[in-house]
Amino acid sequence: MGIDITTRIEKLPHSFKMHSSMCLELKNLVDRVMSIFPDIEDARPGSSSGIQTLCLLNKALEKAKLLLRYCSESTKLYMAVTGDGILSRGCRAIKLLEQSLSDIRSMVPTVLAVKITQIVQDLRSTVLSLEPSEEEAGKAVRELMQLSTSSSDEIRDFHFAALKLHLSTPEAIVSETGSLKSLFVKLGEREGDKRQVLKYLLCLLKKHEEIILRDNSFTQLQSVDDPVCASAVEAGCTDFNSSFSTESRTEVTDSTHREVEIGSLSSLLEMAESGADHLQEEAMNTLKSLSSSKEICLEMVSLGFVKNLTSLLQQSVFSKQSIIILRNLCNTEKGRVCITETPSCLASIAELLDSYVPEEQENAISILLQLCVEKIEYCNLVVREGVDIYSSLFLISNNGTEEAKVGASELLRALEEVDFHREEESSTLEGATTSQTVITPVKHQEPMLTTPSLKKSGLFGIPIFKKKKSLLGCFIT
Repeated sequence: MGIDITTRIEKLPHSFKMHSSMCLELKNLVDRVMSIFPDIEDARPGSSSGIQTLCLLNKALEKAKLLLRYCSESTKLYMAVTGDGILSRGCRAIKLLEQSLSDIRSMVPTVLAVKITQIVQDLRSTVLSLEPSEEEAGKAVRELMQLSTSSSDEIRDFHFAALKLHLSTPEAIVSETGSLKSLFVKLGEREGDKRQVLKYLLCLLKKHEEIILRDNSFTQLQSVDDPVCASAVEAGCTDFNSSFSTESRTEVTDSTHREVEIGSLSSLLEMAESGADHLQEEAMNTLKSLSSSKEICLEMVSLGFVKNLTSLLQQSVFSKQSIIILRNLCNTEKGRVCITETPSCLASIAELLDSYVPEEQENAISILLQLCVEKIEYCNLVVREGVDIYSSLFLISNNGTEEAKVGASELLRALEEVDFHREEESSTLEGATTSQTVITPVKHQEPMLTTPSLKKSGLFGIPIFKKKKSLLGCFIT
């Protein structure tokens, strides 16, 4: 069936450099899934969906095993700095295992389905977390990156982190140095931000190793002769401040934060869509906070968030957070294009005009207004997608909050301009057609009384004079 047999025989690592409590819990679950994987494969769920689900399960196992190997072999300092991202990867692996096992248990014999159900229940109840000491170490190093000059604070913070990570012996520092160099080489030139962080950590370790060892009554560590360390020293380590200026430190810190935030977006979205209730709420609130960053918004659009948010928008429990995220995405050109091109997105946003939650109304109006004032094409889409949008806006302009009233009135005015331009174009075409018609004079025409021609407006079908009149004047007194 194309499934790699190594899934059944591969041995997982038994010890981990970092995040050991999380990894041991994840390893236990992976071991249990691997123990029944041969039985699942032997059951041969023959349908195309069964084969697809089996492949998804194998993929979930591979992701979990990659994370376990990473925590077993990688560098302590880097894993401490990116701890939140590693935690997100662990939660995502748990979720993928739960999803694939839940799907496949209906395709296997009852006895095996019972075993799968037990594992699924344990997966759902599992809450992974970082160890407090490692969180403290990561925080200390991240704060260290923000310092502009060498100081006693730098020595204190790095010494504190090193002790928390057990980097206090010659052997431990040699091992950590080797891990930093190895990961630096593996990343390659394309991952410049990560390499910059690793180079920074390597210089930091080389600068403070003597202090760490001296304070712990150990002999001085012999220097390691390798190209990475040599280039770091030549750049100005044992003179570290000239090598890493305030600007460089800021860039390294910002790239680390970006990696962790971006390091977790997909995982948060998956958690919001199908996680436990309390995790869904937390994930949505986190995504809402992250969306305040323009850079994160661009990543969200690239990852296809608009389609998912459209679906979440239709669930009343998450509509409040979803509309705020969409409003923030709408602050970018890329986001506005995606919102107008995603099926049902504009319709779902327009539906919130009838919401009883003022904040939802205000944010929906904000999005629609921002689109309408940018392009007339967007206005046409809003009118076409929004059912009874005129009625909803009229009610809000009279009964909504002060902010909603202003926004609704502005949106009505913007839509009115579209109607006006459409009428002008129609009149121009009609006039051009009439000018080409030969008119024969009528003799002995009887005098007639004339009345103004009436037409129906798009607003509730209320008749108004054909001569242009403000829509707002019809309703707003």
